[in-house]
Amino acid sequence: MADEERSIFERDGVFHQDEPYFLVEGGDVTVCWVPVDRVTATNGAMGYLRGSHRWNRLFEPSDFVTERGTFPERDGIDLTGLEVLPPVSADDDRLVYFDAQPGDVIVHHWATIHGSAGNTSTTAQRRAASVRYACDGCRFHRRPSSPEPFRFMVDLDEGDPLEKSDRFPVVWPRPGGR
Repeated sequence: MADEERSIFERDGVFHQDEPYFLVEGGDVTVCWVPVDRVTATNGAMGYLRGSHRWNRLFEPSDFVTERGTFPERDGIDLTGLEVLPPVSADDDRLVYFDAQPGDVIVHHWATIHGSAGNTSTTAQRRAASVRYACDGCRFHRRPSSPEPFRFMVDLDEGDPLEKSDRFPVVWPRPGGR
């Protein structure tokens, strides 16, 4: 297969959505990606498939390693009901990439399909922080598809409000409390 015919997954990196990883349900979650280094196409600029957060579809979480790209149904991970993410075409007009400077913040919905090509530079690093914000009403959920290693160590019961745990601090309290 010619390079230009290969999918982004095969040629440019692993695309995924964050929702199947997170131990949350009952509302929306925002992901803020904050680079520490200058990020360009050469060292792994982030790409997003516009509108994919509105598809109301959940895809298997990526393992970022294997050819299939998803975790096998083992070690407590259950992928039942999740779809395999189809390849994203490099010429899809919904696909947008963002170069970023240290301190920039790229914000996306947790269901948005996104990814990067990885770092092919011999000189530039690509470091970033990822901060997540859950809206009011989000609750703890031991999502069967979550490979999070701490999923069984969180001090919450299924359905508990996230703010009941120090692991999920309230960062913007409502005036007058709740």
